[in-house]
Amino acid sequence: MQDKLIKIIERFGEQRIVILGDAIADKFLHGSISRVSREAPVFILRHQQTETLPGGAANCAMNLVALGARVSLISVTGRDECGSELRAKLEANPADHETRLALAGVYAGQRRYQEAMDELLEILKRAKNWREGEARKQLLSLFTLAASQPALVAEYRRKLASAMF
Repeated sequence: MQDKLIKIIERFGEQRIVILGDAIADKFLHGSISRVSREAPVFILRHQQTETLPGGAANCAMNLVALGARVSLISVTGRDECGSELRAKLEANPADHETRLALAGVYAGQRRYQEAMDELLEILKRAKNWREGEARKQLLSLFTLAASQPALVAEYRRKLASAMF
């Protein structure tokens, strides 16, 4: 049984997985218990820090990437504080191409094609052949999705050509 599980995990690098779901922000409050409330049997927290991590579909995507899978995340995030924090968390490491690719998937799912294309171009500028040209392939797919915006597609085709050569 254990050998079978190990073989499955080792094959994650060969897998191409698309995740469709809600990208949410999981907030964790860290601190210590300062006392017990007099009004009810609950603890009063002495807050030390708040941590926001990708949750929901974004968490699933990050876990699969950690296992070596090639993941495309199609999702939406809110235009609220939590959504902003999630995007900031996904952009925290500019050299993290997996995170940038996941963020492009979030934007594409929201039909925010220009922002998605910008993220993919950034990957191309940093590492043209990352994951066998995955950013270029995704960008070409976005051109098809954004066909109703020919000026945008033409502009980003030019940018793609500049980035590649």
